[in-house]
Amino acid sequence: MPSSALEDFVRDLKKKFLFWVKNQDRFVLIGLIFSMIPIPPSFLIGLFIGSINLFLFLTGKLERRHFNLILLTIFISIFNLLLTGYIYFSIYKTFWMLDIFRVGVIGFTKNYFSLIERFLFWVLDFVRNFFLGHDKMAQTV
Repeated sequence: MPSSALEDFVRDLKKKFLFWVKNQDRFVLIGLIFSMIPIPPSFLIGLFIGSINLFLFLTGKLERRHFNLILLTIFISIFNLLLTGYIYFSIYKTFWMLDIFRVGVIGFTKNYFSLIERFLFWVLDFVRNFFLGHDKMAQTV
């Protein structure tokens, strides 16, 4: 059965991609893959690997053809760093900084310690209920 033109095109594209991947340095590709994941530990690992690869390129231990991928790795990692930093700061500002502006620094610290106190009492009540049970707790009250 003859294959379609699209099937031939996809097969040819797959062969070219696999040939390209096999001819690249493994750690350059690993750094590129890590830099594309927008979760802080992974793109920081990608930035670290990309920086090491850049150092190796500058010392002449990596070939010239890897330079573009190394720069792409570093730029994508820095972009993800700035993007997630902006997102985390926006979340922090939305949920915590508004309270500082509303009640001031002194009021914020009082509210923060009150929040910690309420959390600790909640944990204490949970542990007490867990070990004593509802029936025993009702008898003690």
